[in-house]
Amino acid sequence: LNGARYRGILKILPEGQSVELINVIYMEDYLRGVVPPEIGKRTDDELQAVMAQAVAARTYAMAHLQQYTNKQYDMKSSIIDQVYQGHDVEEKLVNRAIDLTAGRVLFFEDKYINAYYHSTCGGYTDDIATVWDRKELPYLQPVADNGACSWSKYYNWKETFTEEQLRGRIEQYLSSDRGRDLRIGKIRDITISELTPGGRVATMLVHTDNDVFRFYKDRIRWVVGRTSNPDLILPSGRFKVEIERDGRGEIESITFAGSGYGHGVGMCQCGAIGLSREGWTYDKILTHYYVGAEVRKLY
Repeated sequence: LNGARYRGILKILPEGQSVELINVIYMEDYLRGVVPPEIGKRTDDELQAVMAQAVAARTYAMAHLQQYTNKQYDMKSSIIDQVYQGHDVEEKLVNRAIDLTAGRVLFFEDKYINAYYHSTCGGYTDDIATVWDRKELPYLQPVADNGACSWSKYYNWKETFTEEQLRGRIEQYLSSDRGRDLRIGKIRDITISELTPGGRVATMLVHTDNDVFRFYKDRIRWVVGRTSNPDLILPSGRFKVEIERDGRGEIESITFAGSGYGHGVGMCQCGAIGLSREGWTYDKILTHYYVGAEVRKLY
């Protein structure tokens, strides 16, 4: 399809004025096209992390079978579910990790877990209910990373805005959200009034000439965005705000100094890689990040 190869069968179905292309594939072969883009190119001493990623990805897929009730597919091939790129991204080490964990999934109290994962936790993962407006789950709790992901290039990061740049970002977000043009007034201060148990910002207040605007949880990353790449959201919600002022007290720059990449819920992929280098086995890595979960062989 478009020059890319896929295992299994390609099903072509009419969809309005277009067509829908569905790759019908065995679960283990599906994972061969998922794990490489999700965990990146790894080395032999990181095999256990790749095995952990395979189990997490398999669990996610099994838990979401038949999620699209009016469709003939179970998973989308993008970050909406899991990035799937077919045969051409396959790697020997990844295929070995998939074969070594064939049929293994994560359970909590006889149910598949929601095996969320992210790139870099920056020191601590977090409680799902405090990051998103979701129900609390006992296996998705804050877990200390103990520096296992400190090798990640996103372990520490900074994004600096002028007052005008950040005001523009917030106005753009609010105008889009509320469906009308909005001006917030000059920013006078930014305060963080609440943190999650994992150290992420739960409530951020933007004080302006016109009002105080409150932003919550992981959505803050969309509100702020980045100066380094305006198309991307803030790397993580784990940050501090540093404000530089001129002699008159006017804001010159606003810096978001943070750690981590991604939402911070579930397994930290860079942490898993770090723990694998230290000799941890894949099942120990998984039960560290998914508290109280157990690995079972399903088939």
